[in-house]
Amino acid sequence: MRILFVSANYGGNVVGGAQVSIRLVAEEMVKLGHDVAVASIDDGKPDLPDWQMPGLRRFRFDVENLYWRPARRPGALRRLAWHLIDRSPGHHSRSLGRIMDDFMPDVVHTNVLGGVGSGPWRAARRRGIPIVHSVHDYYVMCLTSGMRRGGNCARPCKSCDVLSSVTAGDSALVDGVIYVSQHMRDTHRAARRFAGARHETILHGPQATSPVFPARPPLRHGTPVRFGYLGRIAPDKGIDRLLNEFRRLPDCQTWTLKVAGNGSAPYTETLRARSAGLPVEFVGVVEARRFFQSIDVLVVPSLWNEPAARVVYEAGLAGVAPIVSRRGGLPELVAQGSRGWVYEPDEAGALAALLEGCINAPATIAARANAWESVTSTFAIADVTARTLDFYRQVIASRTTRARHSRDSEVSLEDTSLRESPHADH
Repeated sequence: MRILFVSANYGGNVVGGAQVSIRLVAEEMVKLGHDVAVASIDDGKPDLPDWQMPGLRRFRFDVENLYWRPARRPGALRRLAWHLIDRSPGHHSRSLGRIMDDFMPDVVHTNVLGGVGSGPWRAARRRGIPIVHSVHDYYVMCLTSGMRRGGNCARPCKSCDVLSSVTAGDSALVDGVIYVSQHMRDTHRAARRFAGARHETILHGPQATSPVFPARPPLRHGTPVRFGYLGRIAPDKGIDRLLNEFRRLPDCQTWTLKVAGNGSAPYTETLRARSAGLPVEFVGVVEARRFFQSIDVLVVPSLWNEPAARVVYEAGLAGVAPIVSRRGGLPELVAQGSRGWVYEPDEAGALAALLEGCINAPATIAARANAWESVTSTFAIADVTARTLDFYRQVIASRTTRARHSRDSEVSLEDTSLRESPHADH
């Protein structure tokens, strides 16, 4: 099968959970003998060495907008103009169309489209190529792809609904949709997006799992519990509230907290100041696997409705028990609490109670962490790739069937017209 992935970013210079998922699945498909290509916006930087794979073809296309990842935040009017161009009909459709004509894929699989637009959907439909889209964010409903303005948006606001109308309408061109969580599926269906998709499925992201699950022995009572946070350091991630909850704990000798990730320097320094006197260490950017080896419990205190944070199942599959906020798709990843814990972030003291429970009953940490062993295959690259390929086949078969029925209907109408025409030959 010839598969073309399309995403705004790829190559390792800008890395998010979606890009990692694309890379793992695309490389696995190459190993299985499929012809695979990835098209992304040309950011002027070559792919990092570990993102380069023999047999994986790369296409880059120029950004057709006012700017791309500027060093300084543009003004409000310039940002609005950027979004209007990004949401315009056929944005990038010509450049993506040329790539499709070159590669001639059997299926086009789009992913992160902020900055790309819905042009690839139009280009693929014009060429009769089946389209699959993975929903990693809220792009088809929200200008910023985040559905958050001060707080979480329950539905698209009026301005986003109007300005995203072209993208929303074009979503009907998609043949198959892959949602990364039930939350994302429910949210998009409620907003009536992807109305033309005949097939839908739910796939959590792939993870390079260990052949042997790293089961952990119970912690000895009295040993300080090592908590950790790994991710972007920003207000919507809830780290300030996380620090507040740790301040509620009665004994600073029974726990430690490592905060890993990057963010704006002023905000990070503010958090450092607020954690003064607590056993909290800010360690910067770290390698995830090594970080997980240094903690017992991962806390994901997000205030944002996360679609499906990779860090949760990366931690779980590394033998680390996760605590997550009741936001977006996070509770699904811990099976509503059977392989981790879930708390309400707006309820003061709720997280502190869970933290104290872990400290007072450390055996529960190993029990929740080891519960991940039974779902290891769900996130394995081979399994996720196999399900993705099977979904492609379903979409291609359905598209072929619909095309045949359409041709048959046209022939039937033609025959009827001829029979009813007074000028038809008899």
